Amino acid sequence: MMKVFDFVLPLFVSICTIAVVADSSNQEQCIKENISAGASRRDHRTRLMKYSLCLHHSGHTNEALVAYDEVRSLYSDYAFPLINLAYIHLRDGRPWQTIRFLDQYFDEVGGWEGKSRILDEDSQIFGSPCHSKSLFRSDCVSALNLRGVALSNVHNHTRALDAYSLAIEIGQGTAAVADVYTNLGTLQYEMGQHSLAQESFLSSFRINYEQDDSTDPGALIQRATLVPSIPVSLEDSTRALKEFNDCLSVLEVLIDQGGVGLAGLGHLSRFSLGNQDQMKIMELLPPIAKSASILEALNHFHLHFYGFRDREALERLSLIMTKVTKEPLMTVHDDIEPSLSLINAHNTGTKGEKKLIVFVSCLIGGNEPHGQLVREVIKRLPSRLFETSAIGIGSMPPAKDFISVLTGEFYSAGNDREKVRSLLTLLRPDALVFIENLNCPIMHYLAFQRFAPIQVLLMGAPLTGGIPTIDYFLSGDRLEHPLRTQASGDLSHLEPYTEQVVLFDGQAISFPKEQSHPRQDSLLAAGEAAGISSYNVVDNTTLLEYSNKFTVESMIHDEFNVPVVEGNIYMCFQNLFKIQPIFDSVIASILHGDPNGHVVLQAARINHKTDIVKQRIKRYIVSSVCDGMTKHDDICNTAHELLYRIHFIPRVQSNQLAGLFKRATVILQPFPFGGSKTASDILGSGVPLVTFPQRYLKGRMASTFYSTLALHEIDPGVKSSICCVASNIGDYISKSLRLGMDSAYRNRVASAIDMRKERIFNDVETSFEWARFLSRAMGVTVRDDDLALEMKFVREEWQTPEFHQNLMSDQQSVWKRAKLEAFMRTQ
Repeated sequence: MMKVFDFVLPLFVSICTIAVVADSSNQEQCIKENISAGASRRDHRTRLMKYSLCLHHSGHTNEALVAYDEVRSLYSDYAFPLINLAYIHLRDGRPWQTIRFLDQYFDEVGGWEGKSRILDEDSQIFGSPCHSKSLFRSDCVSALNLRGVALSNVHNHTRALDAYSLAIEIGQGTAAVADVYTNLGTLQYEMGQHSLAQESFLSSFRINYEQDDSTDPGALIQRATLVPSIPVSLEDSTRALKEFNDCLSVLEVLIDQGGVGLAGLGHLSRFSLGNQDQMKIMELLPPIAKSASILEALNHFHLHFYGFRDREALERLSLIMTKVTKEPLMTVHDDIEPSLSLINAHNTGTKGEKKLIVFVSCLIGGNEPHGQLVREVIKRLPSRLFETSAIGIGSMPPAKDFISVLTGEFYSAGNDREKVRSLLTLLRPDALVFIENLNCPIMHYLAFQRFAPIQVLLMGAPLTGGIPTIDYFLSGDRLEHPLRTQASGDLSHLEPYTEQVVLFDGQAISFPKEQSHPRQDSLLAAGEAAGISSYNVVDNTTLLEYSNKFTVESMIHDEFNVPVVEGNIYMCFQNLFKIQPIFDSVIASILHGDPNGHVVLQAARINHKTDIVKQRIKRYIVSSVCDGMTKHDDICNTAHELLYRIHFIPRVQSNQLAGLFKRATVILQPFPFGGSKTASDILGSGVPLVTFPQRYLKGRMASTFYSTLALHEIDPGVKSSICCVASNIGDYISKSLRLGMDSAYRNRVASAIDMRKERIFNDVETSFEWARFLSRAMGVTVRDDDLALEMKFVREEWQTPEFHQNLMSDQQSVWKRAKLEAFMRTQ
């Protein structure tokens, strides 16, 4: 998703070069000074605009909107307020309104290139600002920059690129284009253009340094944290992790020593892309500690999809951000102090006082899964003990069924970081729950501050935050390595979390069975892949030279664009950044093992990303099957047959997923990073899902649902460890092929899943575990039996302590056996 919050745009740029510095403390003075009587038309307009800017700058955006509208109503031939109106609407999460205001601005100043009829009075006097020789071109550059951000936010990447390119062309030689390059780099990264994004961030830093003599390292940090969203090979994954750590080393030296410390540092050349001019600039830098404005970059988001251990890298980045930022990140608001231990927690409130729990997320709205992750929890928390409120970040409003379960209020903050911070400071929650940490920059920024005595990170992004102000990470016994409790003493360095981990009993995650599906544009869901029935890895013309059995022209697709074939459909309908290079061998092996099998993958919204995966799979299959065989265009006949049976289909709307999953013969859960919401939806459709639990939480979420299903109680022959939960890659492939090719066995598995699938939804035990934790963390005295009675929680047979104990013992045995078998194969 494009991170609209990353854009850097000067708020107050006026064609009349008005300079205003104001805050809420001098708001009345601004009012008195700026609406005096007896002024000329231009002077009155200037004073009224100053008043509007004062309100805007002091955070009174609603009043500023009214004031800007007044300026426009009195002076309809003054276009500049439209830029600030657009800015406010974008901050409030309304990108389409932003685009509308900016279109109106460009119309009035003579168009993007200043060639149309001019309506704006100042442009008539001074010329259109959308011209490279204009004295006021920074206005047009700012408007184009803002337009690019808004278009990116609605996934119109092509038009966003056009806006940024024109802004750079018009603003050449000015400091204003530094911000444009920053946003361009963010968009290029989102589009999978990793190298171009690196160059754009470095250009932004260089322009700031040369034009403004600024050593703000924000763009350098964005360059340093770039991680390819989709690696082009297994070696590329390892190389990206190494480069990430090397770039952090460059930043650490720059923070403490400045450029003089970089002499002889081998990492610098890679960091600077070998550009000698850039290297010279960096070598001249003074120490950059406390020199950065607020950082909201999150270009390392995709690192955790690689499957590596993340803790050390995230801790280093956290420390770098606290050292380099001007504003102290580790802020403790007022007299709030952390309550760091369940043992030491105590009730500081009066007897009978409810505890306020605030949930915050940038993925509550629309069709996003994170609101669903906590909806049933919030619904079932005892209202006698807890009051629940939530803050939503971004442009998508939440579904009514989420708002309805809150006992407190829901606050929509748009993309306004300061609004969220002010809300949290005002609310003073007893516990603050970050549903995720790395999915948007505002969430990452907020996590560095303490707003509540208890601050909790949930598994919306299933990895540690690496930030000291987060006290607890909520996970589950089943969701972690079955032998993780041994990671203590001499093995404590293997602990993957910086927070105190809370391991819930039972399933530990649960989604509601009944879910609303807000209206979604099918074209927006599919992105650039919309309108294309499916992609194949090989092009049609070349394919027809080799295959009489299959022809693209004759293939029929159903309403979901899934090919209608006589063979089996092995579907892996996940974001392509979850399809890591290690999974390519699985795809190839399944196609080898099932000559009539077809693999269906989800096309990315951006075609370039789909192309990366297509070419990566193609290289792997060609290299693995074509050695010594006759090739044409570097592809042998065998590779053609395999590649033809790989299909990429467009994304669908969320309400269509259940129907799509039922088109699959078997569904493949990718590794090393899997998923939870998709896994529950698949099993809820009654379709067999094959999963391979990994060492870390990010690759273990689907297996917890199979533990709850306990399929062996229905049919011993379809025990999950036999049918669906693999112990190694070879076992994963074998299980997938058996389910695909043995229809009788597959029907037995599907029947058992269908009989038990209701268990995994609306899991009351998960809500009960939440209530137990929150009660103890906040010092609320309540017995477990009383809590269970109040929540109407009665343990079913699959929720008893004996069931959990037997399950964990079985998981440990399976893990030990797999490790022993792997060891024996090496002897």
